[in-house]
Amino acid sequence: MTVDNKLDLILQEIKNVKDDVSELKSDMVEVKADIVSLKSDVAELKSDMVEVKADIVSLKSDVAELKSDMVEVKADIVSLKSDVAELKSDMVEVKADVAELKSDMVEVKADVAELKSDMVEVKADISGLKGNVAELYNKTDILRMRQDITNRKLDDLLWEVRSSRREICRDIHHLKDVTETLVAVLQSHDMLPVL
Repeated sequence: MTVDNKLDLILQEIKNVKDDVSELKSDMVEVKADIVSLKSDVAELKSDMVEVKADIVSLKSDVAELKSDMVEVKADIVSLKSDVAELKSDMVEVKADVAELKSDMVEVKADVAELKSDMVEVKADISGLKGNVAELYNKTDILRMRQDITNRKLDDLLWEVRSSRREICRDIHHLKDVTETLVAVLQSHDMLPVL
């Protein structure tokens, strides 16, 4: 096998790795869009649901881990591009560089496979979170119904308090009138001193 054939094979393998990385980036866009959607849903429920906060922390951890893996993949790609440039400019070191590139490509493929596995997990987590968000919406509806019932009870109680207050005021006014009449009668019969 000639050096050109080996170089063509290496370039083909690099192209395959780039295609895998491109597919990964496309999948990452979908994952990021799902995450943005979930963050929006969680923000609406944030004040009512403490459980969602724990799910968000977990999701942020997964996203940070995925971003970290993407940085490693990008670093590996930059390293591969540098190796290819060295191969084109310095044919004397081709054999040593070929062995190094094969080793690097095995690592990149392992990283890509690991990223694909991680993305499956993240998609499963997102699916679970979507279920949790739906459940939280249901719980929020129940809480709103309970709040409406409580508000009605409070309105009824407030009405009763106001009604009772009016009756008590009437009773106090009546008792005051009766007391004044009684004092006047007692004073008129000299049973109480006139003030």
